[in-house]
Amino acid sequence: MSKNILGIFVIVTMLLFTTACGNKNESVEQKASEQEKVEESDMSKAQDTTTEATDEEVMAETASEITRIKGVWRSQVIDVKTGDKTPGIKDFALAFCEKYVKYSPNEALKNYIKQPKAYNPEKNGGCAINDEERNGFISSHAMYQYNLNTDCCYWKCDNGHRLVAFWLEEEFENEAAERLAMFYDYDPSTGVMTPKPEWTDMIENAVKSYDSYMVRLPAEGKDIELTKFTNAEDDSYESTEQLMKWNGNGFTLGK
Repeated sequence: MSKNILGIFVIVTMLLFTTACGNKNESVEQKASEQEKVEESDMSKAQDTTTEATDEEVMAETASEITRIKGVWRSQVIDVKTGDKTPGIKDFALAFCEKYVKYSPNEALKNYIKQPKAYNPEKNGGCAINDEERNGFISSHAMYQYNLNTDCCYWKCDNGHRLVAFWLEEEFENEAAERLAMFYDYDPSTGVMTPKPEWTDMIENAVKSYDSYMVRLPAEGKDIELTKFTNAEDDSYESTEQLMKWNGNGFTLGK
């Protein structure tokens, strides 16, 4: 083979090798680019998932406990464990507070009922207890500038049952207030409190055209007092009073 032919052969071989390497490098670079896109897409999806989870966690942390109770209480019965003794307000309140213990005034009231002599408001969310057991009334109010309260009372019904009521109120500055009145029928033959939402509905229908309202369960007497508020000028309110009058087995709404 002449030197010229050998030289041409070497050049052609080098060109073919360079082209093959170039194609191979382009293929590797293309695969790497595609892999980076896949990884970026996966990271984006992961970030979206993380964001969604974080939003759910934030909502769970900031949502009012009363809001959660509103969503479930109408379908949940509550056992009242008293043994052979006739239950009183503390038995009803304890059963209720243990059912919805995440609401801080409930947790404080539970702790008080279980160990009244050892109860320390400062160690229980700053909640002061008003114990009027003889009147069938007990309450737990946080000693803050704004409302964070639980009130409890009961009535003896003509049919031998007990009607038990709870008023929860949570109101802080610049936040929408949460309020809930809850009623239960206690059957002594079963030891169970069954929701009676018709009285809750009576209250909510009576106040729905007003800007705000308050429920006062009776520490004395038997009637429930509704105070309904209408916004007025200069950040003030105009109030209207209305009674839910006890009739032996429920209430009649006064004018």
